[in-house]
Parts: sequence; C-alpha cells; structure tokens
Amino acid sequence: MIMIIFFQARVSWAVREPDVIARIANKRITLEGDMLANVRYGWYPGQSKEGILRIQNDEAYTVKIDKLEAELVMRDAFGAVIDQSAYAYRIYALTIKDGDMFLYPNVSGAAQTSLLLRKGGHADLSYRVEMDPRCGNELQGSQASITLAARFSEITAE
Repeated sequence: MIMIIFFQARVSWAVREPDVIARIANKRITLEGDMLANVRYGWYPGQSKEGILRIQNDEAYTVKIDKLEAELVMRDAFGAVIDQSAYAYRIYALTIKDGDMFLYPNVSGAAQTSLLLRKGGHADLSYRVEMDPRCGNELQGSQASITLAARFSEITAE
C-alpha cells in the first residue's frame, strides 16, 4: 500500500532579525523599527531596500489579519511633500511577500489578505521598496516614510 500525504506548512526562513516588528497587543498595532532605515543621503533612481517585517501577535487569542494598508509619503531634498500623482509612473514601489505569495503589491492603499496568527505567534514577511529608475535628477536625494496598518479580528475557536 502506498500512502501519499500532502501538507502545507508555514515556515519562517528568516536568518536575521527583522527590520520592523508590527506588534499586535491590547487591540492595537504598534510599529518598532523603520522599513526605510539606513538610507543616509536620500534615495536615488533605481535604489532599493529589502528587509524583514515581523507581525507579532501578543494577544491572548488567535487573530486573523484581513486587510493590510500602507501609506508612503515622499519629501524632496528640501522637505517639501512630493505629489506622486504628478508623475506618469510610480516613484516608489512597495511589495510585501509571504514566501512566494504577494500580500501587498502597491505603493499606497489597501490590500486584502488572510493571515492567521496564533496567540504568541508571529509571521515573518519580506518586503522591498524600490525607487523607479526612470526618476529624474529632481527626485534624487528624496526621503520617504511608510505608515503601515492592518485590520484584524479575534478568532475565538482554536
């Protein structure tokens, strides 16, 4: 008799510590760290940064994250906010992945997702921020900041 068993496992392959920890506790999410840290002199066309985003569930119950939102604010070298809608292309691109699955392939806005985190558990996600290589010299040296939020609900039955 031959028995074939298929299973799906959630494995974290992160070898290093995460750059950012999104901690879920007391029905709120707090961020520790900066997704764009270590960009000393501003961004230049074609530059990218990759890292690890850990979502940590410190609640006493399992949570389901069903919406992930990000807002990226860009400022030029003098501190003025850059209006991205004035350009024919996206200046920055942000992607967040869980393994091979894209959770967030946008710059700003919201993406539907379905992540289950058991109490005390976490998920390590990879992210990449990239400045479009078509950007001109006027955007060189710009700064960016990312605000990340998630909508989650309590799962009582385990």
